[in-house]
Amino acid sequence: MQQNETPNSLFANVDKLHTTELGEQRIRKNLGHIVDGVDDVIAWCKEQARNPETISRVGKNWYVRGNGFVLTINAQSFTIITAKREKSKKGSDMNDVGLPRSLDDIPELKARLIEAFDTKTWRNVAKYSLLLANHILQLADIPKSDAINKCYEISERWQNGYATFQEARALAGEIHALARAESNLIREKALRCVAQVALVPHVKRHALIASDYAVKVVNLMHPNDMNEVRKEREAQIRLMGSV
Repeated sequence: MQQNETPNSLFANVDKLHTTELGEQRIRKNLGHIVDGVDDVIAWCKEQARNPETISRVGKNWYVRGNGFVLTINAQSFTIITAKREKSKKGSDMNDVGLPRSLDDIPELKARLIEAFDTKTWRNVAKYSLLLANHILQLADIPKSDAINKCYEISERWQNGYATFQEARALAGEIHALARAESNLIREKALRCVAQVALVPHVKRHALIASDYAVKVVNLMHPNDMNEVRKEREAQIRLMGSV
């Protein structure tokens, strides 16, 4: 990503996205079934850019990754150059990124949270993540340290276009170090939750991993109590709906 440039630089210009007739044909050919039934490919691409899994800037192009595809966009003209199908990469979804083990959960409520998540922009998910962090820090009775305060600061700066995902990723490492040094298991998992929150500017779905860590905290505080798990997931769904 270019210096002082964040994904919000693209978000602010989504309505400028366009392509040629040949470009639209390439996108349809390359994406195949992903765009079956899509009448307006440009409108579809704009929607993916508003709500991506990740965005990166390499040289003159933006790369917008979603569920099984990547769009290539010229950063100067905002022309959608092409699109291609892409297998999920390590770190890009919940199935392979630092998930808490032995989670006692309610699958239908987790599914509802994911459904709500899928309707939110990356910026709104970042807002949700900070609300979740507030909630879990209070639940585990953890005061805000300098590193945690910086997590909030960087997330808010990123939401406004003034911080990069590299800053967020470096800070998450600091919070993971705090977790490794924590002898209390409940507090350790709560810090893991906050570390995932810190990573949301890097990959949007870290917010869902943070949500799982919050459930793990509840599991440890209330063993075998699915009513408390239900309350936690329902609280998360409400928080997601509030942003």
